[in-house]
Amino acid sequence: MPKLEDGLFSEATRARQAFAGPVVAITGSNGKTTTNRMVGAILSRQGKILTAPYECSEAPCLARYLAHLGEPYWAGVFKVGANSLEGMRQAAELLRPTHAVVTNVGEAHMARFGSVQQIAEAKAQLLSNLEPGGTAILNKDNEFTSQMGGHAESGGAQVVKFGVSSRADVWAADIVHLGPDGTRFRVMSDLADPLDLHIPVYSLGDVYNALAAVAVAQTLKVPASVIKQGL
Repeated sequence: MPKLEDGLFSEATRARQAFAGPVVAITGSNGKTTTNRMVGAILSRQGKILTAPYECSEAPCLARYLAHLGEPYWAGVFKVGANSLEGMRQAAELLRPTHAVVTNVGEAHMARFGSVQQIAEAKAQLLSNLEPGGTAILNKDNEFTSQMGGHAESGGAQVVKFGVSSRADVWAADIVHLGPDGTRFRVMSDLADPLDLHIPVYSLGDVYNALAAVAVAQTLKVPASVIKQGL
């Protein structure tokens, strides 16, 4: 890690090691900002959460906020992005998430990484650095994220996949796009009872983002009523 950041990284690392609550890290080629907001909106109804500004997604900036992790916060929610594999590794090692979300992997930032495969490798750093007993939440319908489970399972983590078919662990059924009025759908889940949602956005991508947020919440046993309020 950069020498000028050593003190800050050390302080953030100590704060993270001392924190026993959930730390959610969210990455992906698309949708990570929206998913971050959705997760934060849900979990903040359970207690005070620590998060960072949406433009803060790389290790040096994240460290400034992570250093404050502790009382009175019950959870941390962070968006993670980087310009390189090493940058993602630094952020992942710093956060040591209990919950790692990868929304999807696509061609965004190809110029930085060279190939989609290298982008996927970078995103997978979050999974390789999960806390023992952590949870990986992956897009079942994306060809790259659907194959990432091994990175998490090798460390004993739980893998939860979301999508728009029953092949996933958390999936959307009966999707109805309502135009300016948003989208209505039913969340079916191996983790909890069915949940009817109406979100104020109407793209299919936002359905995926909501599914990822619901998966995080359900693994944390957040009540359905709280999830609906958050979304």
